Amino acid sequence: MVLRISRADEPVPGIAADLSELGASYNAFSLHETTDPVLAAAIEKIGQAVDTTYSATDAYAHSLQEGYLEPIEEYEQYGSTIKVCCILLYAIRTLLIHSLQSGILKLRSSLALHQDHLLESLDVKRSNLQMLEGGGDVKNMSGDGILNKVRGSVGSLLETDPEERRRRYISKLRSEIETVTIPQM
Repeated sequence: MVLRISRADEPVPGIAADLSELGASYNAFSLHETTDPVLAAAIEKIGQAVDTTYSATDAYAHSLQEGYLEPIEEYEQYGSTIKVCCILLYAIRTLLIHSLQSGILKLRSSLALHQDHLLESLDVKRSNLQMLEGGGDVKNMSGDGILNKVRGSVGSLLETDPEERRRRYISKLRSEIETVTIPQM
């Protein structure tokens, strides 16, 4: 946005230039008036008055330029700088929001994968618990893998009662199932 305030000071320098020419004309006319010295002196005084008016008008034009137009131009530059800063802040804010939204989407997908993993782990632990509860004695359980896991623990080496071992393993699985929490989305 460019302000066209310079037109406000255009008439003042024009008037000053016209007064300068008019004062020069009066002064020249007074020099050519040789017949009546009183008339020549009067024309000379009018020329001096016009020259004084020219000087005052020219000084007014310069003070108008310095005191009024230059500050307005500075404010115009300041306003355009603020406009550019606002545009940059908007762009930065938009990029930040986009970055945060993509981070949130990545986090949600990561949580969904973690939730799926927890659900699978919970299903495995429940099936192990059901097998142990339904199998009765550890010796009669089908699947050597579970039996090997139970026998491989340090506690099972020290214990001689298989029923006590089975109950302890069942309670351990139950506590693991209770501790598995599924995060809310």
